[in-house]
Amino acid sequence: MATVTARSFINSILKDGKGAPRKKLFEENVRDFLGVDADVNSEIADTLKTEGKRPRFGLMNNGVTIVASSVRPAGQEIYIRDFQIVNGCQTSNILISLDAEVDSSVSLMIKLIEAEEPSVIDDIVRATNRQSKVEDAQFSSTLVALRKLEQYFNARGVGETTRIYFERRKGQYRPENVAPVRIFDVRETARCYAAISMMRPDLSSRYPNRLTGELLTEVFAQSAHEEDYYTACFCHYRLRMLTSNKRFDGKYSKLRWHIMAAASKYCAAKYKNFGCKSKNEALYNLFSSNDGVWFDRLDRLIKTTLPEPDISRDLLKSPPLTATVLANVDQLLD
Repeated sequence: MATVTARSFINSILKDGKGAPRKKLFEENVRDFLGVDADVNSEIADTLKTEGKRPRFGLMNNGVTIVASSVRPAGQEIYIRDFQIVNGCQTSNILISLDAEVDSSVSLMIKLIEAEEPSVIDDIVRATNRQSKVEDAQFSSTLVALRKLEQYFNARGVGETTRIYFERRKGQYRPENVAPVRIFDVRETARCYAAISMMRPDLSSRYPNRLTGELLTEVFAQSAHEEDYYTACFCHYRLRMLTSNKRFDGKYSKLRWHIMAAASKYCAAKYKNFGCKSKNEALYNLFSSNDGVWFDRLDRLIKTTLPEPDISRDLLKSPPLTATVLANVDQLLD
């Protein structure tokens, strides 16, 4: 642990040799930068903007925690290798954003930890972030399975007009101005997966926090296929598009999880009849179309298996409704 000048921290850690911010430093952080004007950051930023307050900068935040594969002290200097900032993304980005305001009076506390094991790093992320208001679902962003999921979504979506994004870290796509309807965070992805792969729309609707809490390792098991999550999220995205474009009555929006579960059972049984290689391919086709054969199949599925959309909130979130909807799918399988 050491107190360093903010200027040396910016020049040595936050920026590369060309003066450009090292954005990959924050891959292990549970949240991306929320912006200088965010409630959590505005007071810290004000300290830098006000000359008389700058010496207090180090007292206005919890400092920065850096995990490196190697930490080697050498006199008055410390050499680190393969390092990541696991706590202090907000503080660091404020320094980058307000670089011109940083003078020799600004300092901050740095905590250096030497670690290579992913499980150890995950524990450090969780422990150091407990001091700030971070939701439990955001801690799951450190899971290996979710890193792979992020990579899959990015690779799969390249060039697609219906591209969707997996948000492993809160706010990571804010700079790209991606439409919110295309972004699926950990919680929303879990809800989609539960509806499609687990066929538990009641969990998606009523108990989403369980999916990122006690059921987290079941929902995001490393043995699961990334395509299953992508397909589930794509179905949700397209269903929202179909209701917003008036292809389906907007009242069906609240039944979206049950529609997805019904579609999952339907496509699992019929994909070969439809000339598809897998259930996921059939699901993708079922939700992709605005008209034609595939749209007619989805329209018939919804009207056959689902009750009228004007149902009570309690019934909507009940297991009996799930059982009824899935049983109704059998009418289309004869």
